[in-house]
Amino acid sequence: MESKQTAANYSTQIYAQLKKSSKYYGQTSPGALFPVSIGGHGDYVVHGTQNDYRLRDVWLWVLDTESDLKIRLN
Repeated sequence: MESKQTAANYSTQIYAQLKKSSKYYGQTSPGALFPVSIGGHGDYVVHGTQNDYRLRDVWLWVLDTESDLKIRLN
């Protein structure tokens, strides 16, 4: 019997990529994705690379490692 995967079976990691328009562009290699967490309040709600970023400074991505699918969230 084949098991179905449900949302409860997944652990989703969100990644960010600094936008070229961000004043923080250059803190990572161009185009690099880095794991982040989202939370808090105020402007700086994206946390990763030992820094906090505003949503307007990053593209957010979800990666499916099984299929190499890459989905931009914003």
